[in-house]
Amino acid sequence: MIDLLHTLYNADPGYLKMIADAWGFTIQAPDTPGLAQMLAKSMLNPQIVEEMIAALPQNATQALQDLLENDGIIAWSQFTSRHGELRSMGAAKRDRERPDLYPQSAVEVLWYKGLIGKEFFDLDGTSQEYAYIPDDLVPFMIMLSTGSERVFGRPASPKECALVNPANDHILDDICTLLSGLRMGMSPAEIPAEFLEIPTVFLVDLLKSSGTIETDLQLQPEAVRQILEEERGLTLARLVETWFNSQKINELRMLPHLRFEGTWQNYPLETRRFILEVISNLAEGTWWSLEAFVAAIKEHHPDFQRPGGDYDSWFIQEKSGGTYLKGRSSWDKVEGNLIRFILCGPMHWLGLLDLANPTEKTRSHEMAMSSHVTQPSAFRLSAWAKNLWHRSPPDGLAVEDAPLLINMDGRMRATPLTPRSIRYQAARFGEWENRKGGQYIYRVTDLSLKKAADQGLRVHHLLSILKKHASGGIPPAFQQTLSRWEKVGLQTRLITATLLQVDQPEILVELMKTPAKRFLGQVLNPTTVEVLQGGEEPVRNALLQLGYFSGSERSFSIKTSDPSS
Repeated sequence: MIDLLHTLYNADPGYLKMIADAWGFTIQAPDTPGLAQMLAKSMLNPQIVEEMIAALPQNATQALQDLLENDGIIAWSQFTSRHGELRSMGAAKRDRERPDLYPQSAVEVLWYKGLIGKEFFDLDGTSQEYAYIPDDLVPFMIMLSTGSERVFGRPASPKECALVNPANDHILDDICTLLSGLRMGMSPAEIPAEFLEIPTVFLVDLLKSSGTIETDLQLQPEAVRQILEEERGLTLARLVETWFNSQKINELRMLPHLRFEGTWQNYPLETRRFILEVISNLAEGTWWSLEAFVAAIKEHHPDFQRPGGDYDSWFIQEKSGGTYLKGRSSWDKVEGNLIRFILCGPMHWLGLLDLANPTEKTRSHEMAMSSHVTQPSAFRLSAWAKNLWHRSPPDGLAVEDAPLLINMDGRMRATPLTPRSIRYQAARFGEWENRKGGQYIYRVTDLSLKKAADQGLRVHHLLSILKKHASGGIPPAFQQTLSRWEKVGLQTRLITATLLQVDQPEILVELMKTPAKRFLGQVLNPTTVEVLQGGEEPVRNALLQLGYFSGSERSFSIKTSDPSS
């Protein structure tokens, strides 16, 4: 098909000026090609296109939708018979009668706004004239096609959807983890990887968009309270709505294998809306081939995120190898992977899509053929999608009523069904040990209590949480330990040390007379002394000069023996 620039390129200056006036542009250029280029660039602004379409009269909107429902192209004779003629005028008559200001049909409305073109194509072996929407304008108009049942790609084969990964609400647990880490002074990069399933770059931008955290990662207390305390379904629905409307979340910039340079700008919200509109036409419960879907977008709407089909001014580099991805030949590595990321990332993380992988046998075969070994091969709208699409809580989410578990060794265990607000507090009192077996494990230590105190938390806060939410109560010995620590602080220490143990006290007396004495610490008894860090070798040498070999044992002691015995 033809893009907007080539649609306008051979037009006369008077017609281009009428289009510019309709769009409210004041454009000056030294020649007609330059005027066409500047006009096309100005028109390819998603927000301005949306405003223009919203202002169209109903008959023109219906004509555009007719084109969209027919792949953006209809035979000219058929189009004009449905939506009115385009009067034939020379430049002088046109400039005198101003059909742009006084259109007599929907076709004239669209023509003098530059929203359609007219060209001869040979589509079925016979050359004839067609009306069409310029290729790079179609993505901005797709929202008009609400009545269309058009879908892209094909249903998935049984092999492509053999291993199902259903939609889930784990994003709520990851958000709780991230918020508690940020509150403790961690940076997103410092959150232990085993505690998260979703990349922090997405979680952070989602929370910024929802107003839960500020640009500098400072938490907004009331927003944090709401996101941790309300029902899981309500929170998930609010997060979906945030993602649907966010201009801060830029999925393209999140692609992990790419590096981005320069000051060029993409339009993530418009790109996201295009993908959502296409996905919304799929039948519920039907598995769809991911690769066929991507290939269909490439065939029918390759420029869905590139105003004007510009594949050269975006400086995008592969991290592996350093190759710059320019031109349409880079589509699969940029646009293709972006579509995969949106579907397998945010749409799955937010509970909108189920994913599936091929069988193990198929996957093993693909391992030798493709670098995308773990890439899902199919997707479908989840059971929650209909509700979430309309910003309503889905049915069937579990209730958070699981207790904390506390052992006498100070380990606290929480599950995803422990109330998020409780786990958020528990996490701030403990050292983050691990996440395994569906449990988050935090251990209360002297250091973790000191860090909690720096956040304004006290032991009695922890005791209050445990008394209310710990299964079986607090082990008495551990409760006593916490109370004692709050009163007098740390009273015992575990120290790893090297000890020198000799058979006879006289050996130790002799050693104290050598220069190695400065490497000796506390004398524990007549035959045992502490060896200071870094002193092992000087002490061994001094003992050799005194006539004693020294051996090592796992108990960190150095034993001596008389070589003459």
